[in-house]
Amino acid sequence: MKYASFVLVMATVLAVAFIAGCTSAPEKEASNQTSPATESQTKDRYVQINLLDGTSVGGKYVSETAAFTTIDVMYTLNPKAYTFYNNSFDSYVKDPDKYIVRGNGAEIAIKNDLIDTMVTIEDPEQIIVKAQQEVKDEIAAAQNAYEEKIKNAQIEKAKYEAERAKSQPTGKKHSD
Repeated sequence: MKYASFVLVMATVLAVAFIAGCTSAPEKEASNQTSPATESQTKDRYVQINLLDGTSVGGKYVSETAAFTTIDVMYTLNPKAYTFYNNSFDSYVKDPDKYIVRGNGAEIAIKNDLIDTMVTIEDPEQIIVKAQQEVKDEIAAAQNAYEEKIKNAQIEKAKYEAERAKSQPTGKKHSD
């Protein structure tokens, strides 16, 4: 009887080991093969995280837990980073040094309570280039407006001086 129960236990252990071995082998084969599904899973995912204060951070998605989302930062956008152009109070433009700041790829964890939205993006470099172009365009428009303002001021000054010259006496004395 002891021998029969020993054989039954051994048969059960071998059966379980055999079943486990049979089910794990196809997974190893499947993982060695390259398929479109596994290729897209290993592809890097890029995200832009929009924070509650309006700032956006973009980069390579690393991980997410219940408390934190971790990314490798490639850029930071600060929509509140404006400055006065040429110390003129009527030309308020995006600050080229602070509006978009290129990241160095450092891994940071952002507390999920501070995140407003997180969106998947295709290419962070395109967003960086687009934001930098927006800043350049805005500064160019401010420069054109500034030059137009100076030109108009010079025209007005010339008109004023011409009117003033007409209204001043020529130096002749009138006789009564």
